[in-house]
Amino acid sequence: MAPDDVSAGSHLPASADEWIRTPVGEHVEVQSASGGTGVATALVGGAPIRRSDPASCPGPSLGVTLEAWGPAGGPVRGQTAELMIT
Repeated sequence: MAPDDVSAGSHLPASADEWIRTPVGEHVEVQSASGGTGVATALVGGAPIRRSDPASCPGPSLGVTLEAWGPAGGPVRGQTAELMIT
């Protein structure tokens, strides 16, 4: 089952997620996806078995190993960081 609404680029803000779901119902899956023009592929996106939280991208696309790297040059969680294909 494919998502009913996918945004591309940056994730949608939580207010947009609510704006879509409120009039049509919770059965509509809203997912954000993002990719890389230089590599012509999707890097993060949704999956029909994984519900996405508002204002977030659900996870790596199939076959992509993705990490967020901090200033020290290694993987970090819970902070602003650079997205790295590893």
